[in-house]
Amino acid sequence: MNYNLLHIKDTTYGGRGLFATTSVLKNALVHACSSPYASVIYRVFRKEVCGHCFSDAFDSNRNAWNIRCDGAGEITSKKDLDAAWETSTLDLEPLTELELDTVRFLASAIIERYAGGGEWADFIQLQDNELKYILARPRVFDSQFRVYAFLRKAAQAAPVFHAYVTVDTVRAILARDQGNVFRLYDVHVGG
Repeated sequence: MNYNLLHIKDTTYGGRGLFATTSVLKNALVHACSSPYASVIYRVFRKEVCGHCFSDAFDSNRNAWNIRCDGAGEITSKKDLDAAWETSTLDLEPLTELELDTVRFLASAIIERYAGGGEWADFIQLQDNELKYILARPRVFDSQFRVYAFLRKAAQAAPVFHAYVTVDTVRAILARDQGNVFRLYDVHVGG
């Protein structure tokens, strides 16, 4: 990424964004990427469309859906979250469809990291939303831990891969997933 042309800035309307530091000439190359660092196709989602019922917010004279949580849960700080990861135990319920998608996303990122095709340092620069996300959706922690436990167990079949499925790596990926995946577009170049 050309940081002479762009800088990362917090916004009031949606996390962080890239903003020009100067006028950018037409057709200037700002960033090139042969593929995303990690990917998975979740349900089709847009900010103005409910991710569960796909109802359009504009039909209700809104520009986004407000999601409310039923409670604050027991995790209230980064220290609580760290302790929860250290003390959680495996739940043997089958994974949901979304949890399996999360496993695929994690696997793609872990493979990319250790195959050397992507830059982990660039990925880690994405906004870390772990605590904010868990505070807003306390029930998600159990799901994230189940996904980690499943991936860790599944990775035993490939000993080379198993060594790379660590709590720290999984948490780093999950912390960046929720705030950095939507509204990314591919610009097709050529005919």
